[in-house]
This record gives sequence, C-alpha cells and structure tokens, in this order.
Amino acid sequence: MSRPPPRFIKLQDFPAHNGNVTCVKIGTKSSGVLVTGGDDKKVNLWTIGAQTKSLSLQGHQTAVESVTFDHNEELVAAGAASGSIKIFDLDQAKVTRAMSGHRSNVLCLELSQYGLLSGSMDTNVKVWDLRGRDVMATFRGHSSAVKHVKFSPDGKWVASASDDGQVKIWDLVAGKLLTELVGHTHPVTGLHFHPVEYLLGTCSADKMVKIWDLETFGLVESTPPEATGVRAMAFHPDGRHVFSALQDGLRVWSMEPPPAVQHDSVDMPWYKVADMSVLTEKNKLVGCSFNQNFVGLWIVDLKDVGPFGEGRASGGGVQITCATRTNSGPLPPVAVTADHAGVGSSTSGTAAAGSYPQQHGQQYGAGHQQHFGAGGPPGAGPGDPVTECLVSINRGHDGVKNQLAFRLSNLQLSRNFVTRGDLRGALAAVRRCGDPSVGADLVQGILAKREAVYSLDTLPDLVPVLEGVLTLQSEQAVQAALELTTIIYRAFQQVIRDTCAQASRVGVDLSFEQRRDRCMTARLVLQSLATKLGHAARNHAGSPIAFKAQDLAQELATL
Repeated sequence: MSRPPPRFIKLQDFPAHNGNVTCVKIGTKSSGVLVTGGDDKKVNLWTIGAQTKSLSLQGHQTAVESVTFDHNEELVAAGAASGSIKIFDLDQAKVTRAMSGHRSNVLCLELSQYGLLSGSMDTNVKVWDLRGRDVMATFRGHSSAVKHVKFSPDGKWVASASDDGQVKIWDLVAGKLLTELVGHTHPVTGLHFHPVEYLLGTCSADKMVKIWDLETFGLVESTPPEATGVRAMAFHPDGRHVFSALQDGLRVWSMEPPPAVQHDSVDMPWYKVADMSVLTEKNKLVGCSFNQNFVGLWIVDLKDVGPFGEGRASGGGVQITCATRTNSGPLPPVAVTADHAGVGSSTSGTAAAGSYPQQHGQQYGAGHQQHFGAGGPPGAGPGDPVTECLVSINRGHDGVKNQLAFRLSNLQLSRNFVTRGDLRGALAAVRRCGDPSVGADLVQGILAKREAVYSLDTLPDLVPVLEGVLTLQSEQAVQAALELTTIIYRAFQQVIRDTCAQASRVGVDLSFEQRRDRCMTARLVLQSLATKLGHAARNHAGSPIAFKAQDLAQELATL
C-alpha cells in the first residue's frame, strides 16, 4: 500500500543569524513576513518565501530575546537580555523609541494600538505609552519569568503567563489583578484571546490546551494530554477551531459547542515550532520553527485538512472527546428593556464580563450550519420550503439576537455583583461593556431593591452610568435615571451642602478632611449631570420628563 503524500511543505530552512536564534514572530496581518532576533544582537526581517533577509536592524547591546510586529506590520518591537526595549520603524529602518525599566531579560512583547506590553524574567508585566517612553502600569504578582502577554480585544484587560504555569488577568483601567486562572502545571507556551468570544486559550508544556471562560473565569474545555508538550496554539479567524502544535505534528480542534473534538492531525517534523498564523485568503497555515542559528518555515494547505477540506485523520478518523463545559445552573430571570434592539424580553443566562465585540457561546447565525450543516435539519432537502423559510428568518435576525445576547450577558454580570453587595463592581462592568441600555437595566434594578445600595463613595462610579442612560431615546429608561438621580439628590444634598460650607478646622482633623473631600467630589460629579439632564430635556421636549429633567438640572447646578 502506497504511503499518502505529506500535507505540509517545508518552504524554507535557512541561517537567520550569526549566533543562535532566540525568538521569531510571524506578522499576523499578512502572514507573509517574519521577524527574528538572535544572540548576535540583531533584529532581522524576512519575506516568507524569499531567500535573503529584507532588513537587518541594529541598536541593542545584548542578545535580542523577544520580537513582535505591530498590527499594520510597520513597526517592530524588540526586547533584549539587558532589560531594554527598542521600537524600530521599518520604513526608516531605525530606532524610533527606546525604553528601559525591566531589571532583567525582556522575554515577550505585544505591540498594538493600545500600547506596548512587555513581560520579563524579573516577573513583572509593564504597559508602555507609545507616545513617549513612560510606563503606564506595572503589574507585579508572578513568581516566575513572564513568557507571554496579550491585550484583550478591547484593550481593557491584559493577560500574562509565566514559566510556573500561572495565567493572570489584569484590569488595565483599574490597574489591578482581576483573577488567576489555575490549571496548568508546567510552563505556559502559548496565550491567545478568542477573536470574537469571551474566551482565552492557553497551551503548556503539561501537554494540554485549555480554554477559559472570561465570564466566569473558569476552565471550560481542555484537550487530553499529548505525548509531548504543546509548543504553540492559534485560533482560526472564524473562531470555531483551534490549532495546537507539537514537536511532531499539528492538531485541529473545535471547542464550541462542547464536547471538544479533534478533527484532524497532521504529522510534521517541525520540532521547535515557535509560532503559527493562518493566512485566511489562501486557506493556509504558516508555521515557524528554529534550532541553533537556523529558521524553518512550514506551510499547511488547510483544504487538505479536516474540517476545512476533505482531510484525513491520522488516527483513522477517530474523534477525541475532552472535558466538557459545566454550567453553574440557571440564574433567576432578569428584565430586559426594549431600548437596545427595539424589542423586549425576559430571559436568563450565565454571568458575563468584559466588553468584547460579541457574546459568549457559539455565534448566532452560525448555529444553524454548525448543528445541521448547510442543508438544514436532517431529512430536509435543499429545496424544502420550510427549511428555506427558517434559514431566511434566522439570518435576518442575527443582528438583533447578537445584540440581545451581548446585552444579556453583561446584565447578568452586573446583577451578580449587585447580589454580592458589590455595586462598584456592577457599575464597572456596565461601563466596560459600553452599552447604556445595560446601565438602564441596572438603574431599574437598583430602584426595584427599594433600599439604598449606594453611598457618597459610589457616586463617582454611579454618575457616569446615569449620564449614559440619559442619552437613550427610551422614555422609560430616562425616567428611571431621573428617579434615581432625584433620590440621590434628596438623600445627600443636605450633608453635601453642610460639609462643604464648613471651613477647615484648626489643627489636623483627618476624619473631617476626608469627609469633606468625599462631599466635594460628590458635589462635582452630581453637578456634572446638569449638562446631560439639559440634553435629555431637549431630546424629549414636550413630554413630562423634559420638565422634570430641567428642574433637576437647575437644582444640581446650585448644589
């Protein structure tokens, strides 16, 4: 029996540096360029498929240990063993920024529109302002060298992973640790946010790929242990499939809906594979490996790999089932108002966090084909009028379903914070999602509790949410914001007036000064509502809430 032809091509194997290669990175925008760093202190740029380097960049005085492109592949950041970082402009072929701050080797970088992320052997994660050389934030908490860092898709969170298996999520806005994802027992070798859902993927030398739910911060899927450690991972841009790279092969998985299934396995002798990228336009996967001073480039044609083409599973086509997601049980129903999508509903779901572009779980609109295939439900022919009608209706309402699901997930998260008595956490979740309609639902929930869950200290967090609600067209939502603002004004206006009017006391009275500072801050944020109330009055001119908004604006302005 003849042996089937390989499903990969080893495109190139070339000497990239005069010394050992220490790091490689494929440009994700085009998947057609590669940057390498080495012991020779140089940063070299390559066009995939070309025989010679496109550019050689110098500037570091010690070995280069991490490299990365920006999204547009116009800049390259490189970190060195000395702890310094340099950013190169590829058009000018020179260093445009140099930063220092790490006490030891810079082992990982990410360069995006949100800034520059760096992780180091000194166990710290730093966020840098690209407009200057300043450190915007330093996150401390790892106990081993940080090897991987990523911005979340909305730039508000940072994920980091270290050699001791720790994976941490940091809140960039609040400047603090959100959670640690516990599960890996060996060094983490890869870290990626899901392209469209509230998920994070990690892989490790412990031979597994894990998928984490960023709504609950729990582990939802894990692949079975491989024979060797997983060296790299990548999400397919469609979000439905995950690639994992071992020293001797490539695996293709689907994680949603559970259980996780291995679709295919491609035997590949790429050994020290370090990075992968999917070239969507050509339906190919590009991989890069390095050993000593040589770099290898590999191409996998995905039309020969299941489920993207016909494929042929190396294990006889056997599907491998992994740990399945466990749901924590339904939550009580939560009312959803109609302003966001023009409809109303009452439903329930699991807790949600973050502010990504799409809801957690399988993508609505892909669900029909995901479960039944392109032809519809079993037994329904391609020309079946009922099937065609259902598909047409489903496709026509994808936008509404996505909006409602995204809104519901964020509402459930804020509701869980309120249930635990953490109003500030709920308000922060609402602000992160960027949808004033979720704020309207939270305001109505606060009113429904019929008890004061707010205080002077929470007003700076609550007022921005009220400002967002006041911009909505829904009279019901604006009415709720006016009612809560009125209650707050009546509850605190006297103590604010009295405390702010008192002069500073002779000597040091810290309790009084702190109380006065809180009252002055509360007065300023409440007065800032006057402008939004004026806008609300104009937007609803002629209605009863317009007069109420005008009266309340005048009272706040004179607070």
